[in-house]
Amino acid sequence: MNEFEREELLKEMREENWLDITKKFDIKKVTKVLEFKECMSLAYDLFFKNFYDDDIQDFAVRLFFLIRDEYQSNWNDDWKNNVLLGELCGLTWRYNERYECYKTAYEQVVDPSDALLLLLAGCNSTPGIPPISDKEAEEFLKKAIEKKVTYESAIMMRGLYRNKNEKKLENYWDKMCTELKEKNIHTETIKPDILSYKF
Repeated sequence: MNEFEREELLKEMREENWLDITKKFDIKKVTKVLEFKECMSLAYDLFFKNFYDDDIQDFAVRLFFLIRDEYQSNWNDDWKNNVLLGELCGLTWRYNERYECYKTAYEQVVDPSDALLLLLAGCNSTPGIPPISDKEAEEFLKKAIEKKVTYESAIMMRGLYRNKNEKKLENYWDKMCTELKEKNIHTETIKPDILSYKF
C-alpha cells in the first residue's frame, strides 16, 4: 500500500466512513500502512461506532487479531489489550477465543486484578460446552472476592449459590448486592493504555 492509499485510509477514518473502509481496504493491508496506535484506534472505532452492523464489527475483531499478530511487541506491552479483545470476542459469540484472550492476560500479570478474575469466572456461562468448568469458574470468582467485593462480584456469588440451591448464602449475597449497589461499589473497567483516551 503506497502513501496515497495511506492518506486515503486516514481520510476515511477522519470522516468516519466505516463501511467504505471495510469495503475498500483489505484487512491485511490496513496493518501494513497504519502504525500500531492508528490500527488500534481504527479497530476500536469500527467496533464501538457500529453496534448495529455485524459485518463491520466482525471486521473490527478480525483486525484486532491481526494487529495482535503483526505488532506482537507493542501488543504484549500491555496485558489489557488481550482483555479488550476477549470482551469483543464475547460480544461476537467467539466464546472459546474470549477465554483464550482472558487466559493470556492472566498469564501476563503477576497479580491479576479482581476485574480480570471475574471475567475469567464468567467464561463458564456460554452456549454449548464452556471452555472452563463450573469448579474452575468458582475458583476464579472466590479469588476475585478475596481481592475486592463489588456489586458485580456479589451478583456472581448470588448466582453461584442459587445454582447450588444454598438458600441462606444466596440470600446473604442478595442483600450484599443491594448494599453494594446503593454504595455504588463497582468493578473497575479494564482499559488498554493506548486506548484510555477513548473511555
